Amino acid sequence: MQAALGKNLRLYVVTIDKRNERITFRVEVISRTLDEVIGALAGALDRAILGRAVESVIRQPRDFSLGR
Repeated sequence: MQAALGKNLRLYVVTIDKRNERITFRVEVISRTLDEVIGALAGALDRAILGRAVESVIRQPRDFSLGR
């Protein structure tokens, strides 16, 4: 995963199904578009089934100390 998506990656394992040999996980990637992430995962994990994917934006908190 890190080779495909880079170091700005957060990976959370959600479920492990040993009987069916499946792992469900959540991935957070910074500085990549959703299309880039899906393309990288599809290329690196040829047997993977990609589920729901959403893009979100992290907003910086406002600095109110500037005297405005």
